Amino acid sequence: MFCLTATDLLRIWETGETKSQVERALTILAAACPDRSFEQLLDLSLGQRDRLLLLVRQWLFGPELKAFAECPRCGQRLEFGLGIPAICGTTSSETTSGEQTLSAAGFDLQFRLPRSRDLLSVAVGTDPQQVRRLLAECCLQDIRRDGQTASVDELPEVLLQQLAALVVECDPLQEILLDMTCPACDHRWRPLLDIGQFLWEEVAAYARRLLREVHTLARAYGWREDAVLALSARRRQAYLEMVGA
Repeated sequence: MFCLTATDLLRIWETGETKSQVERALTILAAACPDRSFEQLLDLSLGQRDRLLLLVRQWLFGPELKAFAECPRCGQRLEFGLGIPAICGTTSSETTSGEQTLSAAGFDLQFRLPRSRDLLSVAVGTDPQQVRRLLAECCLQDIRRDGQTASVDELPEVLLQQLAALVVECDPLQEILLDMTCPACDHRWRPLLDIGQFLWEEVAAYARRLLREVHTLARAYGWREDAVLALSARRRQAYLEMVGA
């Protein structure tokens, strides 16, 4: 992976600002992993992609995610921290590669794991069941019913749910669920951590802070943007403190 500079992060933010969430995650990875083509990144499983995003986040902003959640029952705000090594450093988070199979409800299925390329192709779907069916259509390699070829439309919803659960079992990091308990009302729920969205929001906030720093120092000293960004974060802060003195 490539060590991203302040200039790189501004470029990532500028490029991804008008893109979809999936494209933003890939924009970050394309800058951090110049040894991989964009096509290769598109074909990573979602768990493999999110493992890389977690590592990029660790190198950029540190190993702890500081986040918050609102209780869906009473609205209580909960602040918490998550360690990235604890999320992606265990053997249970390893992706099962290759083609997988599922036999249930009279059907025999062969499938591969979903990729970012698939998410981009089903982005038109808004209903969760519709999205699940479209995603299954992308990933299913072969569908048999009593030995005869069948279509995705013939699969019952319960089987698609089983398929989704097996996909997560094979590729655990594509669905990071958090065990939360509200101290106010004792409600328990499992919100989803979307590391792509989480990291993008951090990159966007950092980029906007950089722009404010460039603006302040350019006005004070007449420096160009590239000169300000070439300074280390500590030196920029020292100059900002003097400007504000």
